[in-house]
Amino acid sequence: MRASTRRNNKYRRPLSDIHCCDGGMEMRKIAVICAAALLISALLLSACGRTEQLPAVPTLGETQRMLVIDAGHGGEDGGAQGENGLLESDINLEIALRMEALARFCGVPVCMTRSTREIDYPPELQKTAERKLWDQKQRVALLHEKSPAVLVSIHQNKYPHHGPFGPQVLYAEGEDSKGLGELMHGLLTQKLCPENRRVAAPIAKEIYLTRMADCPAVLVECGFLSNPAEAEKLASPDYQIKLACTLLSAYTQYFSASKGT
Repeated sequence: MRASTRRNNKYRRPLSDIHCCDGGMEMRKIAVICAAALLISALLLSACGRTEQLPAVPTLGETQRMLVIDAGHGGEDGGAQGENGLLESDINLEIALRMEALARFCGVPVCMTRSTREIDYPPELQKTAERKLWDQKQRVALLHEKSPAVLVSIHQNKYPHHGPFGPQVLYAEGEDSKGLGELMHGLLTQKLCPENRRVAAPIAKEIYLTRMADCPAVLVECGFLSNPAEAEKLASPDYQIKLACTLLSAYTQYFSASKGT
């Protein structure tokens, strides 16, 4: 989630290389959703080792909140870029689309702040900074429109050297933001990266979207694009499905336990 990177066709891999939902691949899409549904069932039954405290899958749609999935960056703002040439904005979108499809499959009310690579900016906005601010304001407006909502903003991390790895969940102010963030971080660590030593932490107040949110909000750094091994995983459809399942598992577990309040 570092400083924005303008798109450069020299380094862009076609989104279809990692996207399982494009035209001509409908059967694969169905297979992915079915596999994801099975995986989320397994995650829900084994999360934190306390199966007796978890909701059954049929109750997933009972929460009255709207899950707003934010695929971070997009349009002219590519976000961080890995050495494998993939842009953070594209990986964010892949994970977000999989999470959205899985949420709909499970009956969870859901919407996206963006569902495409490109963003249709107003023609009068010519500067990148103006376009980025306009886009962020549109996302905030959607979040307010869908109230009561919960924001899950998906991002990737980057560091100057290859060593750092592992997911981290950052949470906005408020008890539910912290509770969801800590649960989500715990499940990501337990299920996908047991060696992770990072901890859930408050999000920086300069992050516009979470600062302006009027609802529980978390920002998920799924991993480090600067770590070659982790970047390869993050570009993998299988790992993206696991991330989507784990995030949705944490969301449904937390808000089903609190009866959607």
